[in-house]
Amino acid sequence: MRGNDGRLNLSVIDRGIVWMDHMEEMMNEKNEWDHMMEANVVEGPIEKITQEMRKAIRKMKLGKTVGPSQVSVEMITASGEIGIDAMIEFCQRVLDGRGRPEEWKTSGIIQ
Repeated sequence: MRGNDGRLNLSVIDRGIVWMDHMEEMMNEKNEWDHMMEANVVEGPIEKITQEMRKAIRKMKLGKTVGPSQVSVEMITASGEIGIDAMIEFCQRVLDGRGRPEEWKTSGIIQ
């Protein structure tokens, strides 16, 4: 892992320091915002996300760390159409306002 100075850091401690520096930089970055936001008002039923979700699942990288749900990409894809359909239904329920996991209401950063 390379630090801001371009030096390659091989030890666990040095990599931890590089990661900590990176996260501090990302979390404390000042962004300019003019407080002007425009959005079109959308009314009516929420569209179904079936095709977009199928494409997104196919593009997901394997071997990534699981989140609080403990569900990995490998689990979803290995379950075939049943698993993909279940994931689509879950996401559709969230979009429709019919439920959201408690874990999604909070986030945390571990250093």
